[in-house]
Amino acid sequence: MVTLSANHNASALLRFFPRFVVVLILLQFIVLAIHTSSVASTLIQHWLTQAVAYIHQLLGTAFTVNGNVLTHQQSLQYVIVDNQCTGLMLLASVWAAIIGFARSLLKTLKMLIFAVIILQAINVLRITHLFFEIGQANNNFEFYHLYFWQTVNFISAVVVLFFLEKKFSCDRERHV
Repeated sequence: MVTLSANHNASALLRFFPRFVVVLILLQFIVLAIHTSSVASTLIQHWLTQAVAYIHQLLGTAFTVNGNVLTHQQSLQYVIVDNQCTGLMLLASVWAAIIGFARSLLKTLKMLIFAVIILQAINVLRITHLFFEIGQANNNFEFYHLYFWQTVNFISAVVVLFFLEKKFSCDRERHV
């Protein structure tokens, strides 16, 4: 019985991995196309900038917005929300993992939508924090940008995958 389960798990992984790699390559090319399209990239960058500006407005931060640039009024330090800030590369990886698992089209679409919402909310939180940090006199922007938030992004992606897989596996078990 254990051998049957081990063989089933190995074959599931063998089915998942090629789908994951092919979808990952396709999605990363789509991300590249979005990043090289001035219209698409500008739209996403400005949306993220406006979301961060809205949060800082609620927090009472004195700042200006010029396109995709947020500038603190007092320190004149600024953050540029560029293609690297969109979170699309991470999202493409998470989407590839979601699509890599065999499930119904409807469940896959729901999972993809949840992943976008959760990961972009975390991304807005990340940029919001980095903008706050850059405005401080003695800031640790580089540490947070290069180490802290990269770790948080990775852990968030794994947690989102496990959460969605658990949530939608439970749905499958209830309907069987």
